[in-house]
Amino acid sequence: MITIKGVIMSGGIGTRLRPLTCDLPKPMVPIFNKPVMEYGIELLKKHGIKDIAVTLHYLPNMIMDYFGSGSKFDVNIKYYIEEKPLGTGGSVKNADDFLDTTIVVISGDAFTDIDLKKAYDFHVEKGSKATLILKKEPIPLEYGLVVTNEDGKIIRFLEKPSWGEVFSDTINTGIYILEPEVFQYYKKGENFDFSKDLFPKLLEDGVPIYGYITEEYWCDVGDLSTYINTHKDILSQKSKKYLLEDNQGEGIWAGEGTIIERGAKIYPPVYIGRNSVIKAQASLEPYTVIGNNCSIGEGSSIKRSIIWDNVDISNNCEIRKAVICNNVKIDERNRIFEGTVIGAHSKILKNSTIKPGVKIWPHKTIDENITLNENMVWEEKASRKLFGSRNISGIYNATITPEIAVKLGTSLATVIKSKGIYIVNSDEHNLSKSIKSSIISGILSTGSLVINIEDSTMPMCRFGVKHFKADGGVQIRTDEYK
Repeated sequence: MITIKGVIMSGGIGTRLRPLTCDLPKPMVPIFNKPVMEYGIELLKKHGIKDIAVTLHYLPNMIMDYFGSGSKFDVNIKYYIEEKPLGTGGSVKNADDFLDTTIVVISGDAFTDIDLKKAYDFHVEKGSKATLILKKEPIPLEYGLVVTNEDGKIIRFLEKPSWGEVFSDTINTGIYILEPEVFQYYKKGENFDFSKDLFPKLLEDGVPIYGYITEEYWCDVGDLSTYINTHKDILSQKSKKYLLEDNQGEGIWAGEGTIIERGAKIYPPVYIGRNSVIKAQASLEPYTVIGNNCSIGEGSSIKRSIIWDNVDISNNCEIRKAVICNNVKIDERNRIFEGTVIGAHSKILKNSTIKPGVKIWPHKTIDENITLNENMVWEEKASRKLFGSRNISGIYNATITPEIAVKLGTSLATVIKSKGIYIVNSDEHNLSKSIKSSIISGILSTGSLVINIEDSTMPMCRFGVKHFKADGGVQIRTDEYK
């Protein structure tokens, strides 16, 4: 067993994973219904590393509340919070009082079963002060490249190269074995990065720094594609299925309290959490993962999708290679297609279609009979009820956004007369002027001309249309009392 300490870097914001990480730190994103960071703790514990420091920055309380002191995982956890981002090296140096022996540093969003014992033996055998765990990657453009000699000694680094700069296929996994003296190069509170600052400095000073190439599974859960593919990899590789506990049938995992009604169709491999209900005539196709306390309605079909906890999917829905976050309610006859992500606490009312690649941020509502083909970030609700009997009205940045206003302007000029003349005016409020600018942009995009009247009223807009013999007019006003 290895008698060293572990550090888990868990301060990342997870921008590329949004909307999964809008209200959830990246290390808490679930893989098979467990936070990805929990697998990192289990990996360290498996190799006898029970003293663990966790570096935090984004939504730290969620991580601390879940893992606590570490006692329920049979480890000892100490937390170190960065008030401002310090880089990978700076975040670990922030745990300065913990760094009194050899440490293994892993990322809180890495999913791996790397044999740390073999890596540590290599580290000791080479007399290394810093050992980087490396892995061969066919397409290495998204990673830092590392070149070693025949003995494993590192001779060159290159961060995220272009194809013309690719000179190696060994990438940096972000897992390191470090001796405490390497941290003497920087002071606590300084912002520095391991790959860009510390390791090149060690190389320059002739400090022994080696690369250990692993053949075990490793994945950086950094974006939606790798997040979905990680689940597929584990379900499809027999050697990795020990991560999923015992299964109830060949390729079917179902947690305690889960009910699969007669007539439901399950096509392995499929993973279902605890206390979920799969109703009659529902169909779960290969590489589907269902969370805890979920309900899948009659006639609904789910394929290659990741469904988090407390999700209610009604009857006759179709979901394809999507990610549905916690506490989402999906009414009947909805269609959700490839690459879609639905943020936590959202509602999809009946008979709507979410087109491929659309991302819906948390706490949104999609109205009935909607076809949504673009991301929904700022609006609270997607609705067909934009047009009234006499006007178009809505809430700024909710039901009427600058993007919608541009489309309104484009539609107006396209339907009435492209390359026409249009009067656009607004009252004195800044919100009105903002929407007016967007509508003008839309009209101009059709090749039409716009006459812009500042701080004016509806009668002035009507007069302008007649006076200038325009093809149409738009007046925008803000209602202060609603």
